[in-house]
Amino acid sequence: MSTISNAFKQDKEVFFLVELDFGGWKKRLTSRQGGIVVEHPGDDDLFFEGLILNNLKVGTTLNLNTMRQSIGSVAITIANKERFQDNEARERLESGTGKIFLWSKGLDWIDIRKFPIFQGGFRKKSHDKYTYDFELIDVSKSKFHTLPKNTINENTFPNMRTEGGGGSIAGKALPIVFGDWPKGIPLICTDASAFYYTACGGVAKSVSSDYTATTENVYDKNGDVVPIAKYFLSNPLDALGNPHSRFDFNVDQVDSEPLSASIRGLYDGSGEITGTVATLIENPAHIIHYILRHLSDLSADEFSIGSLETMENILFGMKFATIVNLFANGVDIVDRILNQVQGFRTQRYGKVGVTLFNVDGVP
Repeated sequence: MSTISNAFKQDKEVFFLVELDFGGWKKRLTSRQGGIVVEHPGDDDLFFEGLILNNLKVGTTLNLNTMRQSIGSVAITIANKERFQDNEARERLESGTGKIFLWSKGLDWIDIRKFPIFQGGFRKKSHDKYTYDFELIDVSKSKFHTLPKNTINENTFPNMRTEGGGGSIAGKALPIVFGDWPKGIPLICTDASAFYYTACGGVAKSVSSDYTATTENVYDKNGDVVPIAKYFLSNPLDALGNPHSRFDFNVDQVDSEPLSASIRGLYDGSGEITGTVATLIENPAHIIHYILRHLSDLSADEFSIGSLETMENILFGMKFATIVNLFANGVDIVDRILNQVQGFRTQRYGKVGVTLFNVDGVP
């Protein structure tokens, strides 16, 4: 930070830079007329277009539990010279994020990229022929909104099908599965020569149970069951060492793609057992705890361990399911799990917690 502070002191002219990220497609903006070129040592320099028309306006939120104010959003208006609204469907703008940086002469991208002064989710407000208005909404305290995406590429599966091959999968997201899941998990060919079809991240314990059960099948593009003699289920590691569940076929299934499957966890009377990349989960409360702890920005003192422990003690020997895919977010996953067990997400004294409607447990 000394490099940044020294640059500010020497130049005394500081500008805001805004970087928007829509799943890899990035838009860089600034309020300086004519734009700003930021040096990026070892890579191409970054150009921030001078399209921002307004002084950045900050909206605040008041936490009634702590009576403290915090930054809730930043409103931004840009010149709509390039019909920014045309990107809304193509680039899925509603799932984008944004960061705001401070820059002055003498600073390069390496100096400032790790020190955003604000970051949040993209939300459109309005547009007309001349302007496009949006907000960056602070989700840091709802930090389990965005789940990390495990995208299939050369690092995870070096022998995957590539662009132009049958069932081309480059850039596809790999689902994470919790518990039982009926027909619907997409199988994607991660090795076109050995005929490996990956189902999900983590370890689905079906490999330890009877995979001829009616809820555990592989289906071809027409929805017909593929004979079990053509494959078996295994739980190896990908090229990065992460466990995943895959089907090993004895012949290429390109003519039957897209394939899908149902997966059932090993049911042992104490709950559905399934695995994720980081842990083994045996109860819906564990999944919620896992999402809050590993997939969010919430610190340990911002969620109610007591309510999760109560939920764990009440719920046992039950079946539940959820799948995390490219478009899922943490809030959605938590709410889906709680809905299945007759519960809901709540907030007590500034902490995220859970409440159950049925204190006798759910069969």
